Amino acid sequence: MILPIAVGIAEVALAVHSPLPIVGVQRHATDGIVKIDAVSFKGKGPASNPMVDLYVAMPYEHLQFASHDGAFVSEYSLLIEIRDTSGRTVVDTVISRTIVESSYTVTRGKTGKSDNVQQRFTLAPNTYIIEIGITDEFGMRTFTAQRTCRVQDFSSEHESLSSILYLSDIEQRGSRYTIIPYIGEYIWSNDQRLFAFFEYYSHAVGSHVGFTWDITTPDLRTLATGTSDAVAVPDRTMQSFVPLTLPTRLIPGDYVLSVRAHPADAEGVIDTTTTLLS
Repeated sequence: MILPIAVGIAEVALAVHSPLPIVGVQRHATDGIVKIDAVSFKGKGPASNPMVDLYVAMPYEHLQFASHDGAFVSEYSLLIEIRDTSGRTVVDTVISRTIVESSYTVTRGKTGKSDNVQQRFTLAPNTYIIEIGITDEFGMRTFTAQRTCRVQDFSSEHESLSSILYLSDIEQRGSRYTIIPYIGEYIWSNDQRLFAFFEYYSHAVGSHVGFTWDITTPDLRTLATGTSDAVAVPDRTMQSFVPLTLPTRLIPGDYVLSVRAHPADAEGVIDTTTTLLS
């Protein structure tokens, strides 16, 4: 579950699990089949509500494909419902998806491919329940997933960080990045390549900032830490990321990743004793 962040500190859950066996005819997201992530970012305008990017991944291996004109086709409907803490529905939409693949091996999940959907919503600061329903039109199966998403208020004049988005790969192009999201909070291998991507919001344009991260257990034992290079803040919104080094022999369980912003000087020295909080 993506957790809310305090101003200057971002936290996100990180779970390590053994792969689950696939048995039976109908499976549900309580088995980790449908993977979802929801991350919140600052709106574009000064008075804009935050933006929430919702990511949904439906693995091919749980969809039924039919042969058609020398290819393999699958169709499913994606229901997205978002409710606030009062139970009021603020988003209720259905998206139809059609997948066409040329390889039967790919459709059977041998390559681990998923159909990935990204949708952006503008939501007021609050806590929301996101419910996902996927109906396989050919297989006549339904899969569900649920997630809690807390959207913070970014209207403060102080420094803050967006939610954290896990990435499996990232490429910098000038001041922007091309990213491949890693959807879901479960990881399957200690050797997995993983990055934490986020936005840093500051009114001190031209200042310098650095980031530290740590992975801790629920009882606050630190398992891994890291520090980024210091960078100049080019604008009020700055995209950044840190590569994560997972602890060796990380056993199945639940962990917390925390990212913190710290002031730095022009020489690149990061003051980790000071966290940029309001």
